[in-house]
Amino acid sequence: MLRGVTHSLTQTAGPSVEPLSLTEAKAHLRVTHTAEDTLISALITAARTEVENYLGRQLITATWVLRLDEFIDTIEVPRAPLQSVTSLAYVDTNGDSQTLEADTDYTVDVYSTPGRVVPVYGGSWPSTYGHVNDVTLTYEAGYGDAATDVPSNIIHAVRLYLGHYYEHREAFIVGDSIAKLETAERLLFYDRVEHV
Repeated sequence: MLRGVTHSLTQTAGPSVEPLSLTEAKAHLRVTHTAEDTLISALITAARTEVENYLGRQLITATWVLRLDEFIDTIEVPRAPLQSVTSLAYVDTNGDSQTLEADTDYTVDVYSTPGRVVPVYGGSWPSTYGHVNDVTLTYEAGYGDAATDVPSNIIHAVRLYLGHYYEHREAFIVGDSIAKLETAERLLFYDRVEHV
């Protein structure tokens, strides 16, 4: 687990599409003009990011890099669902970079939420140099490459956040706007991953 473990997490390649197209977003907002297309596109990204952060999930496939100071027994991989591990590298006790082999040195569990990376059965993690960021895990996460891969309840929550952001362009929230956000959170509640 990563709680209490010093780590950093960086997205190195974002999703190639958004869970809502501009056309779908404008239909939801009942906007027929093009004057605010740039704004609406930015709000789609903001709504998607808000939902991802609330859930602890990645909606559309993206590449992430997790860095740890040392190996831990079970690496719970942030931003479910885990699709695949691209590489697992570390700095050895001599200060040299090494890359471990999947199925030879470690096992990837894409079925758990969050996904996990563990040593192979009967194996153990190697010793590291003992410095910051000695372990680097590069992986892909997300429901898939297309918006249609994302569960419909999550897509609808993105719509609700989008509508909120479009209607309320200032930081202050009033009245029924709070109810809309509570509805979005109820839609997302059972898909939320305990943050690691």
